[in-house]
Amino acid sequence: MKIDNQFNAVLAKSLFESSRNGFDFALFFKDWFKRLGTGYFFLFKRNLKATNIQLGELLALIRAYTTSGGAPSRELQFISTAAIREWLKSIILTLNPLNEEFKFQLIADLYGPLLQRIIIVDAFFTSCSVMTPPGVELDLSSICAFSGYVHSCGRNVFIRRIEKTLKEDFFQSIDEFLTRHIAPNKRVFFAVYAHEDFTGYDRDFETELRQGLDGVKLFIEKFWMGPASLVSVLKDMKERYRTQLEIPDPGNFRTKHKEFRNHRDVDTSRTLWLITDFSIDAASNGASTQRYFICYDQWLINENPFHIFDENKPPW
Repeated sequence: MKIDNQFNAVLAKSLFESSRNGFDFALFFKDWFKRLGTGYFFLFKRNLKATNIQLGELLALIRAYTTSGGAPSRELQFISTAAIREWLKSIILTLNPLNEEFKFQLIADLYGPLLQRIIIVDAFFTSCSVMTPPGVELDLSSICAFSGYVHSCGRNVFIRRIEKTLKEDFFQSIDEFLTRHIAPNKRVFFAVYAHEDFTGYDRDFETELRQGLDGVKLFIEKFWMGPASLVSVLKDMKERYRTQLEIPDPGNFRTKHKEFRNHRDVDTSRTLWLITDFSIDAASNGASTQRYFICYDQWLINENPFHIFDENKPPW
């Protein structure tokens, strides 16, 4: 791969600015993959209790429909956040005796070609987060259209373990998203995928939702963000984002969504969703005890019925 000197210079700067008091991977991740790169999110129709083919399908589609600098990019390397954290820390530790600026420029020159094609993939029990470096973009329309197991996809707005989530951190992510991606004269529909607002109205699709979307719903009355209940968080959001977000009162989501989509200032191309999901237990390939709040900017939804086929049948 041709070495991109401009890419390497930006990488060296990002590494250097993330190391004011020793290398802080969280700062580097936020700058490199969130501010300069792009965060994507994919929600699956089936969880890992039903099948794991959705992950293989997604990675294959990412390989087929990813561009770097506008050109197709096939030489991709997939890695988890935990793995790249340890990898970078070990490299920096090895070169610690060197001058700071020289050290990070050396890392950029040596590993820039690799970091140009590294994509972070963090799989959850029913979903997946994908982070790309600067210049690398996914063709979401094609990935969604050709997938049988992706339910919906869009931008990654906020992901954090529930016990570590604070209202202030959540609001900061919402602020950054609205500032960067939403026009000042537009509002966005925000929905909590809650049992209270959905389960009573979607039982016609119960067999399709079982071992899938039912598992990412949450009970609004039972969840907290630090010392603040989710109920109070939503009340504060209504006031704080009254000119930017359209947050419905409790009730049938379909009715509220249809009503709000008729408002002229609402951006009908997207919906912000708040869901929950579990990390994966490596030993059993099932859901672990670690649960996450996930907020994503849904651009596309997939109507492909492929996922309804029973994979236990002999043809598979």
